[in-house]
Amino acid sequence: MQRIAYFSSSTARAEPDQLSTILASARSNNARLDITGLLCHYDGSFLQFLEGPPGAVEALYAQIARDRRHKDLVRVLDEPAQSRAFSNWSMALVDADRLDDAQQAFRQGLREVEITPGPESARLEVVLDSFRRWLR
Repeated sequence: MQRIAYFSSSTARAEPDQLSTILASARSNNARLDITGLLCHYDGSFLQFLEGPPGAVEALYAQIARDRRHKDLVRVLDEPAQSRAFSNWSMALVDADRLDDAQQAFRQGLREVEITPGPESARLEVVLDSFRRWLR
């Protein structure tokens, strides 16, 4: 199994109905491809985790990279995985633009991960811990 994560910037403001359409498509395609993951939208940026069979994950990432709804993709994680971090989600969506005051620490944590140097797996654990705490 392979796990990747990337950041990208939206080419236009993503409206809630557009995010819902993206999520519905991702859930359908990912279930068919045995891919699970999480998509986070905040301030016109996306953070996405994808995990599953290596060939399927790479093919999906290549397709995503060609999508003109976003630009400036930066892969921040690419590693083999022994187990799934998002086993129950064909794709979950977190719209961080709608966080309440108590959830702003989560948002700030994402910003810090994006600029924090260090091994990929250490950055992944910081992000995963933030998601797990916030989504409980």
